[in-house]
Amino acid sequence: MKAKKILQIIVPAIIILIIISMYFIKNNDKEQESAVLTADNHNAETTQDESVALDYSSLYTETLDFELYSSFDKPLIIDFYGEDCYACELMEEDFEKFFAHYSDFITIKGFDAWKHPEINYYFPLQVVPTQFFFNADMTPFIPSESLVEQISGFAYYTDKETGEVVYTVHMGALFYDEAVIIAEEMGVNLD
Repeated sequence: MKAKKILQIIVPAIIILIIISMYFIKNNDKEQESAVLTADNHNAETTQDESVALDYSSLYTETLDFELYSSFDKPLIIDFYGEDCYACELMEEDFEKFFAHYSDFITIKGFDAWKHPEINYYFPLQVVPTQFFFNADMTPFIPSESLVEQISGFAYYTDKETGEVVYTVHMGALFYDEAVIIAEEMGVNLD
């Protein structure tokens, strides 16, 4: 009888603890998600101009800020990679070379999707590496049929109701020469 009373107290207490734990875990995830998609975490005293310069000059980022990127008035390529991904390692040197030569003409960002799995709430990642392409106005870039034939791996994500393209992606490694061809079709004058 005494054991039954103890169970009647302990079982509800455990359930309440589980519910409270789930609440904190869920809210912590939301805070992390918002951190991923906000401006880079600079010192609070950093001015907007300094923030732009800092984000503009770095290839790899811990956050994605589309409002900031749209202020650059340049097309955007985001490469989602994983630190221990073999295909990502294969293209890393080419991607860094592309950034070094063309970051004045196109915003190029590398984002570790394995380090930040919460990014899957915002972007439909199936594999890494995957690159997302946006025009200067942050609308999805739509490659020509000849480009799709020339470079395999393109895919489109569309809105279920309107059928409009929401994302244009390239799944798999993207090498320097391919990135240059895509950038040229995005309207970037690389001369």
